Amino acid sequence: MTRIDLSRIHFPVTNLGHGTRIGVWVQGCTVHCRGCISRDTWPARPDDAVEVDAVLDRIAADLPSAHGVTISGGEPTDQPAALHELLAGIDRLRGRRDDLDVLVYTGRSLAEAVELVPGLAGLADVVISEPFLADRVDATLALRGSSNQVVTPMTALGRRRYGRVDADLAHQRDTIGLHVDDDSIWMVGIPRPGDLAELETALAADGITLGRRSWLT
Repeated sequence: MTRIDLSRIHFPVTNLGHGTRIGVWVQGCTVHCRGCISRDTWPARPDDAVEVDAVLDRIAADLPSAHGVTISGGEPTDQPAALHELLAGIDRLRGRRDDLDVLVYTGRSLAEAVELVPGLAGLADVVISEPFLADRVDATLALRGSSNQVVTPMTALGRRRYGRVDADLAHQRDTIGLHVDDDSIWMVGIPRPGDLAELETALAADGITLGRRSWLT
């Protein structure tokens, strides 16, 4: 059985793609974008890896209420075999549903990602590629933080939902989701400049002090 180094799974996620989504964050990244907001996902932790089937079971539980699955990290293409198996499993789970899309983030170019994961072109409906660049931050863009990042629809469903992505989904940048898990608070979304400082201030006003911040560089 293939194992995947996994950071976390969240549902519902409403600001990383069309509709209500299941968010899957892999653990481990070798791209290391300066200014990354998820540095906690950089170190690989293979000893804590889980079987892909276990991830698919968790996805299956929420799939009837979801419009899609977003896979981020970490760097998903750092685990090409596991990513391919995960994508193929999601494809089996959605069966004949034509209203459930799969969105994959990668800090690599689209060409590099497809070379590493040949099935990406047929199993992902949309890919957001290229590394985040702190000197090209753009707060007006949907689903990405810097202007070099590219949204590429890969299927007819992807084109329908993401062909006008900035017009249709830029409003999602207005929202930062918070998910609480044991003693951790996870931020979900693509923050604008200043959003994370405001978040920290708001939490402090409620008596919540952050012991470790994944977005500080």
